[in-house]
Amino acid sequence: MKRKVTNKILPKMDIQDFKEVVYRFTEEGIEYTDKKKKMKIAYGDIITMVPLESQFVIHYQGGAILLPYHVFANEDEMKEFVKEYHICKGKSKK
Repeated sequence: MKRKVTNKILPKMDIQDFKEVVYRFTEEGIEYTDKKKKMKIAYGDIITMVPLESQFVIHYQGGAILLPYHVFANEDEMKEFVKEYHICKGKSKK
């Protein structure tokens, strides 16, 4: 799955600065790169995932990831993501 948040949305959200970040969801955690550094968040470090009106907020020990719903092709893909997240999060607690 490869989707982007476009710059058109920035003025609507009153965002002053924006840098592209690429996320990958693996069985071990969430990997992301911002062209300068590569980081990894283990599922065990995630405190909670909160569904809001238009995005998920994934709160972890070092900050938060905003994952807009429109990055998913359809509702089934979003449900599969949530299901896989809970499976992986459950495995990390063992």
